Order: sequence, then structure tokens, then C-alpha cells
Amino acid sequence: MTSLLLSETLWFAVFKGLQVTILLTVLSVAIGLICGTAIALMRVYGGTIASSLATTYVFVFRGVPLLILLYCLYYGVPQIAFLRKGPLWDFVLSSAFSTCVLAFSLNNAAYLAEVIRSGILTVRKGQVEAGLAIGLSGRKVISRITLPIAIRNCLSQIGNETIFTIKASAIASIVTVRDLLGEAQNIGTIYYDNVSPLLAAAVLYIVLVQIVEKLTRWADKSLNPLGTDGRTAKDAAPV
Repeated sequence: MTSLLLSETLWFAVFKGLQVTILLTVLSVAIGLICGTAIALMRVYGGTIASSLATTYVFVFRGVPLLILLYCLYYGVPQIAFLRKGPLWDFVLSSAFSTCVLAFSLNNAAYLAEVIRSGILTVRKGQVEAGLAIGLSGRKVISRITLPIAIRNCLSQIGNETIFTIKASAIASIVTVRDLLGEAQNIGTIYYDNVSPLLAAAVLYIVLVQIVEKLTRWADKSLNPLGTDGRTAKDAAPV
């Protein structure tokens, strides 16, 4: 056990898997954030139909366990003949990694939509009115005032979702993706020692989570020195 834990072969393999885990996390969180922002805007500013569709999306994808969603996309969709002939299959579902990115993005979008929506609702009415007063259109107020403040106010929640994605990404190995856990399991099978690779993987997961947590705290403190009320030090300074 000790010899394998200290071997270069083990650490080379798990670091290779770590790169896949990081890529999967970055892509799915980025796509989820973009889609989640659009869904949040639909819920807050959309009409009845748009808001209902967005609410339904959040309800469904927050309710379905991520593992079941991944199974449905990886094992279920290929059973539908016409989907195997379309661009969705060629560019996404034919690859285990791309399928995982899609599954995680759909899941992240649902959770991040609620995070962004709560951030939008924390924006003070006076800030919106100030934007309108200087001649900004409704869209520009949203893009230049509301969304930046909303995202700034919910950085910690976005960081939490990123940490969740890092840990949940371990299920990607179930569909043959050679991520951090997948590489650890492969090394364990080759050397008949499952404990050492899993310990190495656990250490890297902990380190990665700590890095994300510290970056999130740093960004939150840098952008919100006085908290999450949307004010800056200059705004709060006495006259």
C-alpha cells in the first residue's frame, strides 16, 4: 500500500484524471451559469409563458437526481433512433465526457437559476431607478446594473455550487470518463490495491475544494467589502 501511494505512476495517473475533473467542472459551471442567468431573467422579467417554462425547468431538473439524469442521457437517449442521426448525437451524446458536461450543465443551470434570481431580488430599487433616471433603457439597466450586482451578491452561492460540482463529478467515472476517480479506480485494478489510489484521489479532491473555497472568499471580500447590499466603501462613507 505504502509503496504504491508513493509511486510516480499513481500520482501521474491521478493528476491526469484531475485535469479531466477540472475541465468538466469549469465547463459545466460556466454553461450552467450562462443558462441559469437566462432562466432567472425569464422567471423575474418574463411574461406568463416564459416564467412558467423557466419555473418548470427548475422544478424538473432540481428534482431529478443527477445520477439518474446522467443515466438517461448516456444510456436512454441512444435508444431513440432519430436522435442518433442528429447533430446532438454527433457533437454531444456520442462522447461520454460531452454527455457528462451536458448532464452537469442542465443540473447546474437549475440550481444557479435560483441563485441568480435571489441575487436579482436583492438589488435595491433605488439603484434600478437611478439607472432609469440617467436615461438607460430597461435592458441596459439589467445588463449594466442589476445583473452585475446580483452576481456579485451571490458569489458565495456560486462557489458552493462549484464545490458541489467538483465532488459530484466523481459519478462521471460510472459512464467510463477517466476523471480523477476513474483514474484512481483504474490504477487500483491494475495493482490490486484500491485503497492507495482512493486516498490519493481524496487528497486531491480536498485540495481542489479548498482552492475553490479560498478563491470564492477572496472574490467575495474583494467585490463586497461591506457585505452584499450592493454598496461600495465610497457609497457608505459619511458626508
